[in-house]
Amino acid sequence: METAANPLEGICAHLEFLGFKITRRENGARADTEGSTPRIVLVAEKPSGFLFTSSYTSAEGAKNNRLGYLEWLNLMNQKSALITAFAENDGTLTFACLFPKIYDKQLFGTFFETFRNDIRNALYGPGTKVEEFLA
Repeated sequence: METAANPLEGICAHLEFLGFKITRRENGARADTEGSTPRIVLVAEKPSGFLFTSSYTSAEGAKNNRLGYLEWLNLMNQKSALITAFAENDGTLTFACLFPKIYDKQLFGTFFETFRNDIRNALYGPGTKVEEFLA
């Protein structure tokens, strides 16, 4: 088991290894990449763990067909293994999940791969409505 004394540092190093560019922020980090989905991941340290989020700008279709947009988000939540999808007040689609305040290489690797797969499946899997609801 490969662990880190500072869990956030271990998480950031792992994300850098996966090709993300890390920017440290107060109480967390921002991870950016051009090569995969999600392209931007925010990591925020909370009392109960690290909150991972990735957000996508909504299109006019999300505002014009609010019920359809929310039904699509509900479908994402039913199919996901880990993430929760929700609409911010401005309609932005956000995916979120919590990871404990530890860093174990294998555990985090499995967690992050599931996080990414859930987002990929939500955005590009069967029943997707990206073209209708996201900019």
